Amino acid sequence: MDITKYVKDIAERAKASTAKMAALTSVVKNKALATMAESLIKEKNKIIVHNKNKNILHGIQVKNILSCI
Repeated sequence: MDITKYVKDIAERAKASTAKMAALTSVVKNKALATMAESLIKEKNKIIVHNKNKNILHGIQVKNILSCI
């Protein structure tokens, strides 16, 4: 995966949604934030495990790269 392309894509989608978000009422925005917070709390253990696994894989990749130098 090309990380630069991935981040650019996320940034472009965020920018495109700015006008839509600005048009929403505070009530709707607050409800969306509350829903996202609930989802994060509900899925926190999965998120932690996933991030730990990514860190382990990253460490292995770095170790492999350094061993080639």
